[in-house]
Amino acid sequence: MPIAKNLNKVSKSIEKSKTVLHPKGRKLKQLNRANLRNGKLLAKKSSRLNLKQSLIHRLDYIKNELNSNKLYSKKDILTHEEANALILNYINRNLTELNDLKKNRRPGRPISNRQNLLQNLLDSELTEFNKNGFHFPDLSLASNLVYIRNWNGTLGATTILNF
Repeated sequence: MPIAKNLNKVSKSIEKSKTVLHPKGRKLKQLNRANLRNGKLLAKKSSRLNLKQSLIHRLDYIKNELNSNKLYSKKDILTHEEANALILNYINRNLTELNDLKKNRRPGRPISNRQNLLQNLLDSELTEFNKNGFHFPDLSLASNLVYIRNWNGTLGATTILNF
């Protein structure tokens, strides 16, 4: 008989048995393994959702900049320097709020949660930009720029983009 790995299946099979679980029993170990597996799956799912959300935020920022900024609205492609400037603008988008929070914090008081969140976000994006390469669509392709300008805001519509 195959070993059930799904938490729902394991808990159902344990509920069917009328006996109490022994602390060192096979069923309890199976339940513990299923519970650990379920926790790992939920952690991976939440990390994937966070990556997808950050991609959507980045594309939304690019779309707004391309459509509203006069420097980018008439261009068919962006040069490497213009793309870097756009990425740095994206990274520094919360810098004024962060500086205001630092300035308004009284001496001796702990850092607020919002300031800590913004500082961690800024640090992680800067390290991604400097070390690993920033996950951003290729703005030197005209087809990408046209597609981003007309993007409907969903994740499924981003599969056509080149990164």
